[in-house]
Amino acid sequence: MEFVAGNTFGAAVFPSYGAFNLSYAMIYIPGTGIPTSYTDKETGELNGQFTQALAMYVWAWFILTIIFTVSAMRSSWILSKSIPSSTLL
Repeated sequence: MEFVAGNTFGAAVFPSYGAFNLSYAMIYIPGTGIPTSYTDKETGELNGQFTQALAMYVWAWFILTIIFTVSAMRSSWILSKSIPSSTLL
């Protein structure tokens, strides 16, 4: 709907966060094999590499959020406030 209205920035930002939510959920779905590849076979718990990989993933999205926020400051005040607040929720 944003793209039809001519708002290409909104058409790029909001689906990106939707993709983030879907991909973050996919990390924890057992069928993907991600949790089992980071599980310690002796204890059955997630090892430290999982938390480091997840931290790098979230850090990359944090950098993208900063870029989106700086870009939004040029377009509208409301959009520049809604991007960080939607990230915190």
